[in-house]
Amino acid sequence: MTGDESTPASSGRRVRLQRLLADAGIAARRECERLIETGHVTVNHERVDRLPVFVDPDQDHVEVDGRPVKALAKHFYLMWHKPSRVLATPPIDEHEGRPTVADYVDHPTAPRLFPVGTLAFESTGLMLLTSDTRAASLLVHPRSSLERVYHARVKGQIDAATARRLKKGVVVLDRVFEPEAEEPARRKEMTRSRPRPASRPAGHRVRLEVRPLDPHARTISPDEPVPPPVRGELSAANSSIEIITTEARDDHVAQALQLVGHPVRKMSRISLGPLRLREIGPGAWRELKRDEMRSLRSLIDSLEKGRSGKASGQRSATGSRAGGEGGRASGSAASRGPGVRKPRTLVAKKPSEPGAPTADDNASRPGTPVTPRRLEPRS
Repeated sequence: MTGDESTPASSGRRVRLQRLLADAGIAARRECERLIETGHVTVNHERVDRLPVFVDPDQDHVEVDGRPVKALAKHFYLMWHKPSRVLATPPIDEHEGRPTVADYVDHPTAPRLFPVGTLAFESTGLMLLTSDTRAASLLVHPRSSLERVYHARVKGQIDAATARRLKKGVVVLDRVFEPEAEEPARRKEMTRSRPRPASRPAGHRVRLEVRPLDPHARTISPDEPVPPPVRGELSAANSSIEIITTEARDDHVAQALQLVGHPVRKMSRISLGPLRLREIGPGAWRELKRDEMRSLRSLIDSLEKGRSGKASGQRSATGSRAGGEGGRASGSAASRGPGVRKPRTLVAKKPSEPGAPTADDNASRPGTPVTPRRLEPRS
């Protein structure tokens, strides 16, 4: 059995309670925070409901709803070939009638395995399941730029102009907003009130590199241009293509193809970073092999170093900015004295002599400077 020998929480070091629960496979970290705040967690037989809480995995006794939490001795990584019309995530509702990943993966640590990313209900292909929540968050983060390869069946033939447009990027919506049916009384009440400004749905650019899928040549050449179709071959018939992208969601990939006029009929993910779907059929699963685990661990380590280096750079930049602002502030304060501010003096206006020009007369003349009024202090 292949697994990662690194422990979720290092010995002799205090870690956050929600991280310990997530590493033990209780739930995702956000859900673990909710469990803590709602009083489901006890530490050394004392209920805690406020964050942050730090515990020692080797010394403290942690329970969730009366059940002791045991940290995993090692992490597991599984490759699962998701079939069509199956939910890629565990069921949220116990009365959910559709099949899920829990119906196919019967690994001993299945309740503690989380999917890295997701696939749509109709999509098929490679999915990575792991008990390492830290690694899963690094791999699915947009900054990881994890490359994914799909085989898809689309409507029509993609020409060179469309391929260049997809490579440049197509803006897709992050969420589809559908108007909800409202009661007549509620609608009437809203018409009386002040109308709310319509919010624009958020979107982002999806870049795809596509090429015709040749069953006799599976090699991927990103720099090779897509050959234009032969004149007369454009039709409404379906065509097979290979898609290379860093987009995390396959439904956004399908949406980008839909926007350029090539709806997706079928889609299957065959590659996820250094992993490639092999040796398992639809619905089957297996643990990662040593060479696959070595490549994946190397990728995770590089992502961790990149994130830690960026965080330290941001901290140093923030400190330098704070120091510079403090230096400038102290220098300017020293130039005018410690907390000394010159009081403002109001001088009363002296009565003008008869026939003398006033400030209003000077202001009415173009090009004449205005004499400021001075007020004498009251006695």
